[in-house]
Amino acid sequence: MVSGGRSREERWSLAGATALVTGGSKGIGHAIVEELAGFGARVHTCSRNAAELQECRRRWEEMGLQVTISVCDVSVRADREELMATIGATFGGKLDVLVNNAGQTLFKPAAESTGEDYARIMATNLESCFHLSQLAHPLLLGASVAGGGSVVHVSSIAGFIGLPALAVYSMSKGALNQLTRSLATEWAGDGIRVNCVAPGGVKTEISTDMTIDPELVKNEMARLPMGRIAEPEEVASMVAFLCMPTASYMTGQVFVKMFKNNGDVRGREEERCGMVVTPVAEAQGMPVTKRTSDLVSCLAYALPYGLRRHRPPAASRRICDHNCFVMKRNGDIASLFHKHAAKKKATTAAATSNPDPIEPMVEEQIHERVVVASFHGRASGSRHERWSLAGATALVTGGSKGIGHAIVEELAGLGARVHTCARNAAELEESRRQWAEKGLVVTVSVCDVSVPADREKLMDTVKVTFAVTLDILVNNAGQAFLKPAAECTAEDYSHVMATNLESSFHLCQLAHPLLVRTSIAGGGSVVHVSSIASYLGYPGLVLYCISKAAMNQLTRSLAAEWSQDKIRVNCVAPGAVTTDILKQIASFQSLNYPGPSIDLILQSYGRIKQAKQIRKF
Repeated sequence: MVSGGRSREERWSLAGATALVTGGSKGIGHAIVEELAGFGARVHTCSRNAAELQECRRRWEEMGLQVTISVCDVSVRADREELMATIGATFGGKLDVLVNNAGQTLFKPAAESTGEDYARIMATNLESCFHLSQLAHPLLLGASVAGGGSVVHVSSIAGFIGLPALAVYSMSKGALNQLTRSLATEWAGDGIRVNCVAPGGVKTEISTDMTIDPELVKNEMARLPMGRIAEPEEVASMVAFLCMPTASYMTGQVFVKMFKNNGDVRGREEERCGMVVTPVAEAQGMPVTKRTSDLVSCLAYALPYGLRRHRPPAASRRICDHNCFVMKRNGDIASLFHKHAAKKKATTAAATSNPDPIEPMVEEQIHERVVVASFHGRASGSRHERWSLAGATALVTGGSKGIGHAIVEELAGLGARVHTCARNAAELEESRRQWAEKGLVVTVSVCDVSVPADREKLMDTVKVTFAVTLDILVNNAGQAFLKPAAECTAEDYSHVMATNLESSFHLCQLAHPLLVRTSIAGGGSVVHVSSIASYLGYPGLVLYCISKAAMNQLTRSLAAEWSQDKIRVNCVAPGAVTTDILKQIASFQSLNYPGPSIDLILQSYGRIKQAKQIRKF
């Protein structure tokens, strides 16, 4: 329902609306409850602390606000179901607004975070939001407020940038941002809008309880347009706006409130890139626009994009004459391009939210295979040494087929000793036989990366195989399926997140002491295999999308934290690649799922014909 034709008073009012706000007894949630109720909404809120809730209810009653309360631990599935049953009874089976605000943080080095830490943060910050959105869906369908039902997630700037000691928190918020985009595309047809606010520093108990280096606080304050952190009420006002009829045409948006450059987080992304490249170049007495292949370690990778040539914009052509450069189009994701990769039958491209994905800025493009490899630039090394993995050791998960199989062959072909794993013993043994015939040094072991015990056993095998050292870890194993968000089960959620995200985080933790012992030039290297689905919203792929978005944020967080250990962490996010995962998605078309056909998914990349020509794994 649109808000057009209504008076200004009606468009800027929540009179008669019903709302659920989680974590409303303090901080941002408390401010949101008061803001929504102040605009006329009937609000229900929950918290784990009964005493705090009762005190809040008493104050709200004195203020004349219509607020009901109930005790709920949103990290517990049964509590969430009981909460939504209460909502159904309280509001007559209808709901206009859901605000997923409850959250917890964890300030702890990634290598020291426990399985319990991970489970608690992810259950509170991500799983609860997904499950409550599912439970609220049938109630939101009955929304009577102009503009339709509205879901607002409260995320964080930490879901966009890498911050040391916040890896678990950051990836939960990165996934929440992607959940916003995915649900928005899937539920738009139901008249339900889904948006997100991602503030920076806010005066809450979470922020005041954290012990942070004063110098870091000073530096961060200098980046803020206002020169101060936000008050909870300033975040609540944005949330209230997104719930109003006047925002009826707004969905799928993540509003970032933090840095200068008009508050645009992309300015921070550019600055972060400069923080890496510029000091290194200046230390060598040369400007950034000079050749930098000898100064920085770069991730050289190739994705199977179209055969047509793409000329760079005039403003970028000068940079293209150099060996290595950073480029952005329309403020989208920065990527590192290397001209030498084209000469070695490799092209470079970055997955981007731009409808016309960035293509390699090279004259000749060769599109024969997917390549993911870590090459180490050193001023003292020859070109042959820089483009070799001779003597390196690597672990690649999910290497028996698809992209993983190609990665194993490419790394081994460049001289690395590779160990790979998969669940299917027969496929692994057949792959090992083929690699042996090619003269590649590859060992194998059976492992289900979704199982913690299997991951620990795998790393024990790697320690023995490579004498307690490891140069490269490629987290490639993953799963996906096509299913409406409202129909995904707890088992679906657990399986996808354990395979695609938890395994990557845990394997990074287990590999950390091995990677710090690396002797290869450039230091240890971790590469995550993500997906374009981590940036765009696709109906029916919500679990896959949020798991990959969290992986992207894990990359940034670990990179920021582990750079001091001389461990580089990068990620590739390809578009459609002919693998079993893509075939699985295509097979769901026979079920008449009202989501995108496989041709439509491929059309979004503009690569239907070319995708059919991709090497069949």
